Amino acid sequence: MSLVSKILGTNSNKVFRAQAVLLPQQKRLFLNDLFQNKNNNSTADFKLPTTPLKDLSNIKIESPITTSNDTADVDDILSCKISHLENGVTVVSKKIPDLRTATAGVFIKTGSRAEVHNNNGVAHFLEHLAFKGTRKRTKYEMESFFENNGCHLNAYTSRENTVYFSHTLKEHLENVIDVISDIVTNSKFEKKDIENERDVIIRESEFVDSQYDEVVFDHLHSIIFKESSLGFPILGPIKNIKKIDRQDIKSFTNKHYKGNRMVIVGVGAVEHESFVSIVDKYFGKLPKAEDYNIQETINATEPLHIVPTQFFSGEKKLQDNNVTTTNIAMAIQSASWSSTDYFKSILAQSIVGNWSKQEGQGTNNSSPLASAAAKANGTKGLAESYMSFSTTYGDVGIWGMYLVLDSNQQQDPKIIISEVIKEWKRLASGDISDFEFERCKSLLVSSLVLSLDATTPIFEEIGRQVCTMGKTYSIKDIIKTLESIQKDDVIDWCRKSLNKDSPLAIVSFGETTQVPSLSEIKQLLHSN
Repeated sequence: MSLVSKILGTNSNKVFRAQAVLLPQQKRLFLNDLFQNKNNNSTADFKLPTTPLKDLSNIKIESPITTSNDTADVDDILSCKISHLENGVTVVSKKIPDLRTATAGVFIKTGSRAEVHNNNGVAHFLEHLAFKGTRKRTKYEMESFFENNGCHLNAYTSRENTVYFSHTLKEHLENVIDVISDIVTNSKFEKKDIENERDVIIRESEFVDSQYDEVVFDHLHSIIFKESSLGFPILGPIKNIKKIDRQDIKSFTNKHYKGNRMVIVGVGAVEHESFVSIVDKYFGKLPKAEDYNIQETINATEPLHIVPTQFFSGEKKLQDNNVTTTNIAMAIQSASWSSTDYFKSILAQSIVGNWSKQEGQGTNNSSPLASAAAKANGTKGLAESYMSFSTTYGDVGIWGMYLVLDSNQQQDPKIIISEVIKEWKRLASGDISDFEFERCKSLLVSSLVLSLDATTPIFEEIGRQVCTMGKTYSIKDIIKTLESIQKDDVIDWCRKSLNKDSPLAIVSFGETTQVPSLSEIKQLLHSN
């Protein structure tokens, strides 16, 4: 997952991806789904500059995959052309000169957020069935096409989107769009395939349950979005996985796989007018859907889908005596993708940063929190690691901290949580240096550019942005926005978001007996 999504936000703190045909089916987790600014070690003779970094507008931005001498917008790798078909399908292209390959596919604005209690998990189940054959092509015929032509076909499900895409030579672009259209509109959903994939998904669910961060973040979502489908796990509960049938899958497809819920994106060796014609040929006859955009559905008939989504306070301790680590997530409400506060929240997250004892980040770290975590408790540290996170959705966001402690190292959750609260209060009080602030701006920009190193990450970022905002942010837009934000803007956002009336949630898993209660944490946060 590229850093553009980590700056602009992603649909979920995790994405479940099915890799098809030539690649073994596997789950790729993207828990660290927003920018993770790892604080760098400083050397003994390192001196902080006394003046802020140079103007961000002077930074030369060039895509590492652009080799053309064409000077037109070579730095805006996210700029693109957008058209709309009569049935509401959005067609987006980004031509990258001198490439002979392209990544193309469809974003469907229907992830687990489009589900209800009884069918939670069906969007992910449906994605697993995508490569099992259609009414036009057998599974073997699809596999043969991709194998013989060296293409890769992939799919994944998040909380807000389902995506099918392929990386291919430009000569096969139309055939790829044809196959993806066939998958989306003509899949057979045979009973034997459903039963086979049911077993695969159950094993996948068991694997997720063994990943402590996944457990914590799923429960965190269920608490803070308890009255919204945004709180659903992407895979769904086991009881649903065991009972989802062909009718459930067909009903979900018939309701949600509609033209005006789809964004077709092509990046690389793609000519826009030709691409629009190809998409119109294979997707132009899809019908429209009513109330197709959950983010815009203010008075939905389904209460789970009413937006803006309410954010609730809450706490949950999941004690497991077989687990020696303590895994904790603390979160407050943050900005949505379209909020004017979004970049402020990301800058605040970047200032807090990440730290890991395993990476050898020691007591000379430039972050006060990282330094405290490393030097306390002898050589054992206050924790094994911490990660400042920000997860963004169409109408709401989550901002917080994820902590991992080892009870065998006598690491006390109360102490590290106290240090985290101290760090949060530092930001809200305005104790941020000019250098620290400007450094985080520069890190965000450089990480963004370095992440855009291939057609596939660019495809994913353009698709997610168009799905949510109907357009993309160019790199110039991002730099301009970051430049316009002052230190006091971030301080004001922190102060507003951390006030005593703001909701706060905490989930812990493993050895939880020493984890402080929500009321204790609130008292610590709001005391003088």
